[in-house]
Amino acid sequence: MKFFNIIVLSILVLLSCKKNADFDTDFSNLKDNQIKFRLSLDNQDFYEPDAIFTGHLDARDNFLGLNCFNQYGGNFMLTLDGNFWYKKEFVEGKGGYSFSSLMFGKVTDKAKQKGAGYLLSTGRIEPIVMTKSKIILKVYGKAKKYPNVLETDPSFDFDGVIVAKNPKFDNYSITK
Repeated sequence: MKFFNIIVLSILVLLSCKKNADFDTDFSNLKDNQIKFRLSLDNQDFYEPDAIFTGHLDARDNFLGLNCFNQYGGNFMLTLDGNFWYKKEFVEGKGGYSFSSLMFGKVTDKAKQKGAGYLLSTGRIEPIVMTKSKIILKVYGKAKKYPNVLETDPSFDFDGVIVAKNPKFDNYSITK
């Protein structure tokens, strides 16, 4: 039994190192003012593998707001509030019909002007790194496809990571 526990622990450590390596790889491949959002929805990549986001960022001691777009018409909005949110292990995501901590979407048919949008219904946002030059946020939970966001509507599992390199902030007033 002890041997089994050691094997499981070793695998978890290796998987954790791989995820951190992915963060570092994404960060090193970005140019200044670029954001990468690797997002999986029901175990399928949501955004194109080469999608790069830019947008408006606002970071304060009691608020984080990101409103970003990519070259394919994809977008996401992330909003966190609470004093010193960036010092917490995670922030509980909020979601409902009129507001969600995380909203993400993309164009699915440009000619027909069709798209798909989702709102976080339950989940967490983990601030891994939060500095003016580097942001890494993990997101995961359940999302609902807009406009069907009522409690009885179907939910979809999602998880992802947002990595930003030297982003341009509209406001940055986080105290050290």
